[in-house]
Amino acid sequence: MVPAAAETVTLPVMPDAWSPEIVFRNPDGTYAAPWHASLMPDGRVLFIGVERETFEPGVPTEGTVTTPNAFTMRPGPPAFPGEVVVDELAQPVAASGLRVDSFTVFDSLDCSGHALLADGRLLTVGGTRGFEADGGGLTITGLPTATTYDGSTWRRLEAEVGAPGKSGRAGRWYPTVTKLADGRMLVTGGFDSVTPDALPNLSTEVFDPGTDTFVADSAFGQTPFDVYASDYPHVFTVPYAAAPVDVMMIGETGVPLLHKVGEPTNWDLTGLARPGSRPIEFPNHGATAAMLPLRVENGRWGYANGSVLVAGGAHGSTANHSADVFDPIARQWLPRVDLQVGRHHGTAVVLPDSRMLVVAGHEEHGDGTRRAQYVDPASGFAAAIGASDGVEMRGYHNVALLLPDGRVLVGGGRDRVVGTSGEKASFRYYYPWYMFTERPRVVEAPTEVAYGRPFSVVTAGPEATEFVLLALGSVTHSFDQNQRSVQLRVMTSTDARGRRTSTVVAPPDGATAPPGHYMLVAVTGGRVPSEATIIRVS
Repeated sequence: MVPAAAETVTLPVMPDAWSPEIVFRNPDGTYAAPWHASLMPDGRVLFIGVERETFEPGVPTEGTVTTPNAFTMRPGPPAFPGEVVVDELAQPVAASGLRVDSFTVFDSLDCSGHALLADGRLLTVGGTRGFEADGGGLTITGLPTATTYDGSTWRRLEAEVGAPGKSGRAGRWYPTVTKLADGRMLVTGGFDSVTPDALPNLSTEVFDPGTDTFVADSAFGQTPFDVYASDYPHVFTVPYAAAPVDVMMIGETGVPLLHKVGEPTNWDLTGLARPGSRPIEFPNHGATAAMLPLRVENGRWGYANGSVLVAGGAHGSTANHSADVFDPIARQWLPRVDLQVGRHHGTAVVLPDSRMLVVAGHEEHGDGTRRAQYVDPASGFAAAIGASDGVEMRGYHNVALLLPDGRVLVGGGRDRVVGTSGEKASFRYYYPWYMFTERPRVVEAPTEVAYGRPFSVVTAGPEATEFVLLALGSVTHSFDQNQRSVQLRVMTSTDARGRRTSTVVAPPDGATAPPGHYMLVAVTGGRVPSEATIIRVS
């Protein structure tokens, strides 16, 4: 089925807007293009990507400097200039021209996996290691190292990943890092060898931040092939403390798997392929995925908590212009949503109004992905499309990150033809519909809350009837490895002197909300969210 062209889309239209294009500049005047983006607890955004001399996003040619780059930026106000000078950081593993025997070694954090630890540090696992022989020829493998960034200092950890893949080498290129209920981090997938032979590392292992060590989980020969993804496996912590499994995974085959961490052979092979999949087809190549909002009244919106939305996918597949929801409790895919736009390498963002935003990516033909799309789980997964044109096509390597004020930063990305384009050294702010209406305000809230304990939130402005926690994002390659939306139970609310004091209850456990930093948002009955305040849950 050929996706409908942008001009023929008949989906309902949502009011929205895009900011002018904003260019990333390094202090020395060069340009910075992001591949990875993480929202830090202090409100800054940390990017990992590349530095180059020119703004034009063509593929680097001879004489063009392109080097590993990491940089931070504090998001500016709506009236932001057309250029921002970022704070450049030296990647802790980057080695330019390091000599080892008869090879030159090049390491970088590009194509690493990453997520925020419970204490707010960013953990990266793996990345890219290149070996160039004296006589010519380049070999690329997965990087075996791990690093942390605490907001001021990079630290390369002494322990390295230890679970080998098909080559027998322990390396990770394109791995996924998932925060577990107890704060440990599960590392899944990636490649141990990239070129000249692409050999996947299907093993899983666990990083323990208490000891800074990696512990094997499921070895290469024990892990089912359905975990495989040429980008990053989509892995989610199951939000039930008493569940017989800890995580759900969906790889490129589109078949969900359930796994108990620490039990290497405990794999629940559902065998339930994404709807419309044909034999020997990888419908989820280029798909994006996110867990649907967790609600206090489980099932009220027609799905069980822990259900995951998968949107877009492989060119030529029916998944390319569709969104599908897998419910792990009902063990079934829910009725398909036709997005009417073919989207490959788009990125899903859970908004504070509980809608699922899908942005960026590219169509095989047409420019429909320059407009954002919404899927609303509260309205039977009704789809809508944004009114505004984002101008640039932001395909492979785009980043999309929810900010505390409700905007979404959308940047980087290549054009439609990956082999003849490079990542754009720019971004735009995306303004969802709620940015254009009066919003409630969080006036007072604690900085830290304990599981299952009540706490008070003071709001002003339009009446807030709901409170939601949104995990700080950490996104790359169409997947946010640290995204979660958790509705809080409201016990009481009282009004006095134009302010409303609500007593709400923190999430019951780490399965519902893994320990760490979240954006606390107040929401009206009309689903208008406040700006967020960042709090820590432990």
